Amino acid sequence: MKKIFTLLFAAAIATAAHAETLTVCDGTVENSYAPMYGLYYDTEGTTCQMIYPEDLLTELQGAAISKLTFFARDAFAFGEGSLQLGMGIIEQNAFASNVAVEGANPVATGAPVDGETELVFTLDEPFVYNGGNLLVQTVVEQTASFKTAYFYGTNTTDNSSLFQYSYSWSTTPYATAQAFLPKVEVEYTKDATAIQGMTADKTVAGVRYYNMAGQQMRQPSGATIVVTTYTDGTTSTSKIVK
Repeated sequence: MKKIFTLLFAAAIATAAHAETLTVCDGTVENSYAPMYGLYYDTEGTTCQMIYPEDLLTELQGAAISKLTFFARDAFAFGEGSLQLGMGIIEQNAFASNVAVEGANPVATGAPVDGETELVFTLDEPFVYNGGNLLVQTVVEQTASFKTAYFYGTNTTDNSSLFQYSYSWSTTPYATAQAFLPKVEVEYTKDATAIQGMTADKTVAGVRYYNMAGQQMRQPSGATIVVTTYTDGTTSTSKIVK
């Protein structure tokens, strides 16, 4: 119990610290499939996954990530909708086939805002990065209009991005991989050392909260189930009352 509350307190301190930014894949190559596939923004569950290899993220070692920003070529014109952002650490550094992978836990909700060219996700809780290949995922949570959107980034040697959606007439999702990674600005703090090592042998990657009915919450309230995810892919569960 004490460990959980200490973790939350440390996360709050990390968020309040002075933020730095790192821009990854800062190129001018254009791609319409990642970090979102606009032509299927009208289809709930449409998913885009991106794997940022560890060697691109060395500056983030030991950092608490608080915000991700992607950059589009043109102003958005989708109307109102929303995307769920997920993050996680995985072993593979690219997609070997046209199959989505597991390992992304929900960390934020965001949306392309009409008239803007930046797709911004502010994390509910800091995501502590301690190395490994970073899986970033967006899923259409609330549908909006469909429209092609091109995002800046760089071509990659391997297939580093994948998009997946379902046709109304098929139960099998369609997916295809792309040799592309979108440009992303990562906002972070380096004052996350208090969060690291909060468990004896494991490093915390994220914390999620659920009520007794199994519904996810943004913060603890009343009787709350706390699910802690570690960078090795394991999880632990505890119950608190607030």
